Amino acid sequence: MKTKVWLILAVFIILTFSESKAQTSRTLDAFDHICVASRLDHKLGSELVDMFSKQYSIALRDPPDGMIRQINPNATQGWGLIDGRNMMVVLFGKTPDGTFLSNSCAITTRGMPFKEGKSLVEKAYQVQKIDEFRQGTSQLTVYHVNLVGFGRRKIAISVQGFPGDVATSIGLYELPPS
Repeated sequence: MKTKVWLILAVFIILTFSESKAQTSRTLDAFDHICVASRLDHKLGSELVDMFSKQYSIALRDPPDGMIRQINPNATQGWGLIDGRNMMVVLFGKTPDGTFLSNSCAITTRGMPFKEGKSLVEKAYQVQKIDEFRQGTSQLTVYHVNLVGFGRRKIAISVQGFPGDVATSIGLYELPPS
């Protein structure tokens, strides 16, 4: 009986770990194929979200009215991508920073720990850490990154982890010119 319980537990752990790794990989794919590929062009973002959902056979849903602004008050558009039990939220936004208007794109997913999100970004991109801090109850790490196709714009990647690792967000946004 003990052997059977341990076998069931081992299978459960392996499946949970595999599902988590698949979600992590899918999150980076979404970030690359939507946020980075859009070059923060909101019009192009809509087309890329649609293409991504078709390419990966993921259900695409419009969030309920008002939900986008609840997640990010500066969001201008957003979508839910649902793959079985996994869900990602894609948001494009415009955030005023003095006289500068910063365009942004973020992919938020549950099931990916904050440290894993940071590790993913640090391995996938040549980044320079700008800052690491707490914002309310969440943790944030911000990196400077040089990406092809963005011209002279200063671009940052942020990783934001929510309490208890319930969700992690990987974002791309413009920094004000210096």
